[in-house]
Amino acid sequence: MHKIRKFILVAIFSVWLIGPRIVSTQAQAAPTVISGAGDITPIVEAYRGVLGPDNGGDPGSKLTGRREINWDKVPDELAAPNFLPSDFFNALAAPRARGAVLNTPGQGVQASSNSNNPTKTLVRFGNINPTYADIFKTYSAERLFSHWQQHR
Repeated sequence: MHKIRKFILVAIFSVWLIGPRIVSTQAQAAPTVISGAGDITPIVEAYRGVLGPDNGGDPGSKLTGRREINWDKVPDELAAPNFLPSDFFNALAAPRARGAVLNTPGQGVQASSNSNNPTKTLVRFGNINPTYADIFKTYSAERLFSHWQQHR
């Protein structure tokens, strides 16, 4: 029994001693930096290209590619002034099985309304402050996303 304990202790010590050297000799890829201003369409496409193909909203793990969250597809009844359910993009079925759960220490998260919403809520969080509709710009459509916490 003493020999087994000694062997286990030597094996653990060897891993502890040699392990960092093995890890430190592995080549590390340089980070890819993508940045831009103005019309960011080509920058977004370059970023997508680095991440790989869009895996869509089908459930399950994928070995390569990316999943995108599309705020523009949030239905009106779940957009401002309403809160978006935290698991909206973590459905069990396509097209919303994106694997994202959105939690906040605030009251919740919101996607801003679009111009043809049935409640006539102002776009781009104009329901919070009417000037926001003119200040905030979007990449696509009218929906923005933000966590929500009412300040007193």
